[in-house]
Amino acid sequence: MKKIITFLFIFVYATCYSQQHNIDSLKFLLKTAKEDTNKVNILDQISKNCIATGDYDSTLKYAVLENLLAEKLNFPKGKATSLSRQGSFYYAKGHYLKAISYFLSSVKILKQIGDMNSVIKSYNLVGNIYYDMGNYPKAISYQTLSLKISEQINDTEGIGRCYNNIGNVFQMQGNYPEALKNHLNALQIRQQLGDKYGIASSYHNLANVYTFQENHKQALKYYLTALKVFKEVGEVRDVSTCLMEIGATYSKLKNYTEAIKFSSEALQLNTQSGDVRRVGEAYSKLASIYFKLQNYPEALKNNQEALRHAGDIGDQTLKAEASLNTAAIYIELKEYDKAIKYLEEGLSLCKEVGYLEGVKVANDMLSQANEIKGNYKLSLKYFKAFVTTRDSIYNEENTKQMVRSEMNFDFAKKEAVTKLEKRRLADQNQIQLLQLERRNYSLLGLAILLIIIVITAWLVLQQNKLKSQQKAIQLEQKLLRSQMNPHFIFNALASIESFIYENQPKEAGRYLSDFARLMRLILDNSVSEYITLEKEIKTLEYYLSLQKLRLENNLIYTIDVDDHLDPNDVQIPPMLTQPFIENAIEHGFRGSKQTGKVEISFHLQSDNLVVIVKDNGIGINKAAENEKQKKHKSMAMQITKERLAALNKSKKQKLSFSISDISGENSENTGTKVVFSIPL
Repeated sequence: MKKIITFLFIFVYATCYSQQHNIDSLKFLLKTAKEDTNKVNILDQISKNCIATGDYDSTLKYAVLENLLAEKLNFPKGKATSLSRQGSFYYAKGHYLKAISYFLSSVKILKQIGDMNSVIKSYNLVGNIYYDMGNYPKAISYQTLSLKISEQINDTEGIGRCYNNIGNVFQMQGNYPEALKNHLNALQIRQQLGDKYGIASSYHNLANVYTFQENHKQALKYYLTALKVFKEVGEVRDVSTCLMEIGATYSKLKNYTEAIKFSSEALQLNTQSGDVRRVGEAYSKLASIYFKLQNYPEALKNNQEALRHAGDIGDQTLKAEASLNTAAIYIELKEYDKAIKYLEEGLSLCKEVGYLEGVKVANDMLSQANEIKGNYKLSLKYFKAFVTTRDSIYNEENTKQMVRSEMNFDFAKKEAVTKLEKRRLADQNQIQLLQLERRNYSLLGLAILLIIIVITAWLVLQQNKLKSQQKAIQLEQKLLRSQMNPHFIFNALASIESFIYENQPKEAGRYLSDFARLMRLILDNSVSEYITLEKEIKTLEYYLSLQKLRLENNLIYTIDVDDHLDPNDVQIPPMLTQPFIENAIEHGFRGSKQTGKVEISFHLQSDNLVVIVKDNGIGINKAAENEKQKKHKSMAMQITKERLAALNKSKKQKLSFSISDISGENSENTGTKVVFSIPL
């Protein structure tokens, strides 16, 4: 069974890869497509492929774009298909009534343009949605309407599909003879067409009928046949359904080991596919098995999960079954009040959706629970209702009709086979099997190759990601060390200490408060990629005021902000200019006889924020010569280059900076000018 799941995963992956490749190709065509019906069709194909890959948000996006262009071009077919895609989106999201509205709106346009094949498919979908909602009268109404149109246009495949869907509805209503009759009709048509998926679906539905009639050995036979064919055609959703049904059937045959095995594998497949309804069904099946094993805590746990999932999607039938199963657990636990509450709720839901089997079970259990509680009148009332429902399901006429329908089918099948050319049929079957086998091997090989490529790419990406993270951490540490220069911290604290000794507590307190705020801002900013301009200016003011104190007021600084800039709206990397200000103070002003001066300006130029830092030091060239003779080495240039390289990786418009020696521009002045350009 693990091999089956592995193969299904490979098949799904290969299919999704192919569909994603189609999407990428279509998006490429979309870029150069003209505003005509061809572009509408491209948008429709992208939306359709997005449904298949599970990208429902993109499904809606391209369907809406398709609708807008179709409206503009007055292209009815495009309008109809876009509405259908939007209906598929809401169906996948569980918004059933909204989905029905979109499908029926599409039908109006399709009828006008005479596209009856699409009308049939839309009515089938509407019928299926009502089926999922548990509204069986509405479901059978739309499926019958679809059958009528299929017969009018002689659509054999559509007729088979309609018989199948109508049989499902009759089955849920407890009308087993009609259910069997429709499923046998569908199977006969699909065998004539050689429709493997349809044949598997019909076998599965026949098994369901026998399950409801409690002929579990016959049901298991049909389920296993259906599972085999579904695996051949690679239908994952249907395989998961068969697994659940086989698990439940083994449970009824008291083979609980096999029951848990098949049901657990079904839950795993459904969870991977994200199908909420089927996940709820799988939990319900497991709950029933654990109940039979008398593991009531595990049964109650799984059943509550089934109720939760049923409530999430508004599935009344699943909710009814889960309510009855929960009641059965509470009866075994002798908590009869809780059991009666769930039974009454379940009975109401079963009646609402026309689920006769559920009505029968609910009446039986309510009769037993009320008898135990001493409510004999109620017990008798529910027992009578139980007998009436049971007799309507299992009467002799039903059984005769089932046997007659099956005999008629066998006779028709033998007669049809006799008329066919057996030799030609055998040759064709052999060719089809060889082609299918070759295709399966090709798909398997392609899937394995794709998996190897994906795993290799993933490992390379992970390695690069780890390297980038390590580099970012190292850069952050370098930046933090540059901002929290030990020499600066020591001198700043020493200056504050001198105020204390000189009995200037107010000045000492003010500068100590500025120092604490600066340290906090530096630590806060160091973990952020961008901060507001206002926060950056505040940090620079604290930093420069403390530098001024340390240099005994032998420093003048100005910070100029363009009137067109709102400091609260503009975002820049934190402390981008600080390393260069530190360079000016530590290297540029040494050897200079004049008072140190730092000018910082922020102004708007086109769509860029331009930041300029100027000082009147000895200039970058002279400072570089002095630096060679000392142990201290400035990290400003290196850190800034690394930071900008990291920030520019994910941006189209790049951050840039330049540094120049003012001494080279004007022999009368000295100093350094640093210019940053930051796209807004």
